[in-house]
Amino acid sequence: MIGTSASPFRNARSRWYDALSELGDQHEATGIHSVGGRHGGVGRRCAAALGRARRGRRLDLPGTIRRSVASGGTPFHLLWRNHRSVRPRLVLLIDVSRSMVLYSFFYLRLARALANELADVHSFIFHTRVTSVSQALHDPDPWRAQERLHLVAQGWAGGTRIGESLEQFNREHAPRVVHGRTAVIILSDGYDTGEPQRLSDALAQLRRRARRVVWINPLSARPGYAPTCQGMQAALPHLDLLAPGGDLASLRAVLPELIEALH
Repeated sequence: MIGTSASPFRNARSRWYDALSELGDQHEATGIHSVGGRHGGVGRRCAAALGRARRGRRLDLPGTIRRSVASGGTPFHLLWRNHRSVRPRLVLLIDVSRSMVLYSFFYLRLARALANELADVHSFIFHTRVTSVSQALHDPDPWRAQERLHLVAQGWAGGTRIGESLEQFNREHAPRVVHGRTAVIILSDGYDTGEPQRLSDALAQLRRRARRVVWINPLSARPGYAPTCQGMQAALPHLDLLAPGGDLASLRAVLPELIEALH
């Protein structure tokens, strides 16, 4: 019985380390860029959305009214203000627990593609604790990125305590990386072995600090899926959006609109 029950865990962890090793392969480097480039275009679509949000101008109504006094209150000349450019920030929290083994590496590639296209992206992984992987994913050398990720890989494909991980994130990272123009994107199936109330409380605290809190669930596009697990039930009241994200088409639909909504 011990060998039978341990085998799926070892196989999951083995798949994780195999996937990490592929970061050093030229084929995988191409795959990473395809998520944000010519095939998937997610990163570039997000960059385009950021550019659209920064363009344009707004009517300066108080200034127009003041100027109209000289013409008897008739606004012959409209005054305009350039759109104030405030750089939005994306914070990705990627679940790398055992139940997410089929999707987590895909989300790491997404994080790397976004980091290549956008200036302000912070990426974290979590299982029973949370760890920053931003420096590794920003490294232009895929071999060095692989080595850096190996250093923080302990616990991957293991259990999940989402609430406790978010508590740690709120305590150690959120004061530095989350502000009023931040979209926090949690990429997880919501299966949690921790206390639901801890997850609820941690998300409520995070929601007060961030501009948007979005949960991307790779399972939610499956026929008949409903967010009935205790993790998702605890999370739903605190989310701005629950969206599917099991493939590139789903991500292309949600991420650019999210970035535009940050302005």
